[in-house]
Amino acid sequence: MSSPSAIPSSQPSAWAPIAITAFRVLWFAQLGSNIGTAFGAPVVFGVNALSFVVAVIALVW
Repeated sequence: MSSPSAIPSSQPSAWAPIAITAFRVLWFAQLGSNIGTAFGAPVVFGVNALSFVVAVIALVW
């Protein structure tokens, strides 16, 4: 039986796309939008305010 440490390190991590800025901004904006919709966050200029704030934070990060 193989142990988890026997996995070759050449396989990319599931978190690898987070290193790409555009992907990170869009992913966090979508996450913020989903959370904001669930909790009824206010809409500003047709955009869920929480998704906008989360996207700005992801962009700066």
